[in-house]
Amino acid sequence: MSKKIPSIISLLAPIISILAVAVAFGNVSKAADTSVVTATVTVQNISVEMVANSTISYGTIGTQSTQETTTNGLSTTPVANNNGNVTEDLSVKSQNSASWTLSSDTTANNYFHKVCNASCTTTGSWEFMTTSYLQVHNAVAASNSQPFDLRIGTPVTTASYTQQSVDVTVQAAAD
Repeated sequence: MSKKIPSIISLLAPIISILAVAVAFGNVSKAADTSVVTATVTVQNISVEMVANSTISYGTIGTQSTQETTTNGLSTTPVANNNGNVTEDLSVKSQNSASWTLSSDTTANNYFHKVCNASCTTTGSWEFMTTSYLQVHNAVAASNSQPFDLRIGTPVTTASYTQQSVDVTVQAAAD
């Protein structure tokens, strides 16, 4: 009987080895399928362009006087266009000139610069500009334009009677 056990073991050994390899490597035939997620992206473009009256000449006016871009004044209302591809907010700021300081009053060597965004010839609300940005239009859609009027007030007295540069900078920001 002892001879029969080793001969059975020797017969079963290859079968046991094959089973051990199959268990160790698992099921080698698996089914698979794929699909694609289509994805796109567009980079936001924030852009503003002055499309009308980007140069304003207030002309020669007296001390403690005002001039504006409305039809009550020069009829040169500036118009800014959203050239970007997203909705934007438009803001403006002015600057000190070589001889005058931007202010909310017109004392000696101080001038004011105001902006109005709607109905400026009648009931519009004029706001003082500073050297920081002031929002004048909210949520301007891409490719849309928005007008705004400007008003300047000269100093009550001045030490300089030469032309002053009183530029207005228009800024577009994502809404």
